[in-house]
Amino acid sequence: MLHADETELQVLHEEGKSPQSKSYMWLSRTGVTTANPIVLFHYKRDRRHCRPQEFLEGFQGYLHSDGYGL
Repeated sequence: MLHADETELQVLHEEGKSPQSKSYMWLSRTGVTTANPIVLFHYKRDRRHCRPQEFLEGFQGYLHSDGYGL
C-alpha cells in the first residue's frame, strides 16, 4: 500500500518562475505494516496530471490518495 498526496509551496528565486508562483511537493509513504517504511518527496514545478505517473511508474499495489481531480 502507498499513500500519496501533493502540497503547494512557494520557492523564492527559482529560475524561470516568479516568486509568487506555486510549485508542488508530492509526498508518498508506504503503509504502516511495511517492514521497512519509506517516505519519498518529489519536487515538481507544476501540478500536471503526468507528475504522479513519473514517480509511480512500475508501482503495483493499492494507492491511497484524496482523489483530487478525479
